[in-house]
Order: sequence, then structure tokens, then C-alpha cells
Amino acid sequence: MVKQSKRENFDVSPEQEAYINSLQELIKAPSRKDAILTAVRLTLLLAAESQQGYQFYLAKPGCRDPRRLLMAEIEAPNLQTWA
Repeated sequence: MVKQSKRENFDVSPEQEAYINSLQELIKAPSRKDAILTAVRLTLLLAAESQQGYQFYLAKPGCRDPRRLLMAEIEAPNLQTWA
């Protein structure tokens, strides 16, 4: 079977490069490509869940008061509560 792939080329600003490098280090990805693809997979999962109406919260183990995680880039804005 022949493996089909497509090369993606794009320019990144120094700020964007710093974000990618920070992500790679934070999640201990073996490469920048792996870091980017992990971020893409996570974003796809969060966006799909958000479209089904789910909201996201963060809490430490044992915490009784989770903190709402607003993701303006992923969630449709709720103008009544976000304002």
C-alpha cells in the first residue's frame, strides 16, 4: 500500500513559534509536528463537545468548587453570561 501524504508549509511569526515551542515542552512532545497535531486533536474534541452544549470546568482533586473554563475561540459566545 502506498502511503499518501501532503506537505503543509506555512510561515509562523516569532510569537507563534514561541507558542509552539512552549507547547512542545509542556506536553513533552517528541517534535513540533507532534505538539501541533496533539493540539489539533484536542481542539477537535473540545469543539465537538461544545457544539453538543457541554461546558468545560477545571478543578483540583477534592475541589468542591470547579472553575469555569471559557474558550472563546471554541465555544459559541453566550452574550448574556459573558458580558
